[in-house]
Amino acid sequence: MEKGTLVHRAFVAGIVLKGVDAVLEILGGISFFFLSPQSLNVWTLSLIEREFPEGLRNFLLGWLGHNWSIDSQLFATFYLVSHGVMKLFIATVLLKGKIWAYHTGIVFFFLFILYQLYRYAFTHSVWLIILSGLDMVIIYLTWEEYKRVKRNGIFDR
Repeated sequence: MEKGTLVHRAFVAGIVLKGVDAVLEILGGISFFFLSPQSLNVWTLSLIEREFPEGLRNFLLGWLGHNWSIDSQLFATFYLVSHGVMKLFIATVLLKGKIWAYHTGIVFFFLFILYQLYRYAFTHSVWLIILSGLDMVIIYLTWEEYKRVKRNGIFDR
């Protein structure tokens, strides 16, 4: 398979995954808003108890107990929904081949990386590094796809 075809397929797959992730973020944010604090606590406890070893579990439970509030829930809702809407918009216009969307998408993905690295400075979550790495791959694929469609004249203004 030629490099251009492989890069194009990887680009489409990556952008489709970004779109699916965006829809899940929007649904998650909306769901988050409607969860009562008690339901959220039960859900969080069950997740933490299943997924983390005891030492880390105790740390997370202590941290959440001291730092989680209704304001945190509203922020998480706003963040998930707004981030999801932006990603869904970008994914949609990229898949439609809008020429302006390539640069816009690269800028937005770069801003997502900056924010994720900023959050990493406070949380030290390895997931933020992984997400940033994936976003860097998406930026590369978006740039390569932009060059391909520009060179071949196969874009929609």
